[in-house]
Amino acid sequence: MKECYKIKIEPLTAVHIGTGNSLSLLDYKLSKTSSGLIKYVRFSSDSILNRIATDEKLRHAFEAMTLNNDMKATQIFFHSNMKNEDVSYLCLPTKEFEEKYDINLKKDPLQNACEVQEMYRASEKSFPTIPGSSIKGAIRTALVDSCVQDVEDGFDFYKEKKNKRFENKILANKDAKDDPFRAIQISDCNFDTPLTQGVGTLQILKRNNNTLSEKNSTQIQAEIILGKLISKESKPQSFSLIIDKDLQKNGKLSKRFFIKDIIDECNYFYGENFKIEYEQFYKNSDSTKTHFIEELSEEIKKITTNQNNDSFIIRLGKWSQFEFVTLFDDKHTYGTSRTVLNYNGQYLPMGWCKCTVEKE
Repeated sequence: MKECYKIKIEPLTAVHIGTGNSLSLLDYKLSKTSSGLIKYVRFSSDSILNRIATDEKLRHAFEAMTLNNDMKATQIFFHSNMKNEDVSYLCLPTKEFEEKYDINLKKDPLQNACEVQEMYRASEKSFPTIPGSSIKGAIRTALVDSCVQDVEDGFDFYKEKKNKRFENKILANKDAKDDPFRAIQISDCNFDTPLTQGVGTLQILKRNNNTLSEKNSTQIQAEIILGKLISKESKPQSFSLIIDKDLQKNGKLSKRFFIKDIIDECNYFYGENFKIEYEQFYKNSDSTKTHFIEELSEEIKKITTNQNNDSFIIRLGKWSQFEFVTLFDDKHTYGTSRTVLNYNGQYLPMGWCKCTVEKE
């Protein structure tokens, strides 16, 4: 028997699931539409080269640039010769990204000032995807954390945390066949709403006493999914979660988890971690740029304190901060820096999502 659930996931802030690839100005440009809207255009340089291969004049011009190693001229060449058929997808740039783009466009491409971290998209898809493995990883962290209290007396949490088999010990796994998460299957989730595809600039923040200051030495730019707090177009998308009860019963798994465990433990783990992060890093700062963080705090509080709850929170993707991807440690003092999206002059923590459960 399998319990099947349809779960709607709604990004609250912004999410980046990376591919590990960085895009340069040979891969994208900003372009103004007929209505005056600025769009980030991701194009295929291979498509451009395949097309100009049949144009002798353009081919010779490109070969000359290659021989001269003139990267600036090559950048201009791609931007000038891009056509609609070369476009892979479009994104909405933030105001901060537009400002950086104008500055970077004047720089030497070899300085890598224009690099954008690419968002994961399923094969041959133009829209971003949150892999089921990322969602499952976030849920797994919360559930494993809930099992720490079940281990035997004398278990030294802080010593054992450095052990490679630490998680197996908590779950009482002998090998992969015992892993209780074998019984939980989660599908990928596609975000095909065009106006929620964005690209923005991230900022490293430092806190000193009550002051939040921006560390300007590092430039980070990334494609993102825009969430509810910043996009009116944001809509929940669905993924499926299946719990194989036969495998739980007959597969000799070390533990069994149910949908209520997922809801309760995700809300506890991520809710408590956010509370500590908020109180130690953002609360009572003298910054005027924490409006979205205050809204996020209220949203998380509303979800995690609902007694008849069919919703839970998770934190996904890059820049989710170390404390949210490892087991809860109430002795840990949060660091003095955070990485946030700089959105229209406001700071936005990355990765926060609301999930709502519907049984199929």
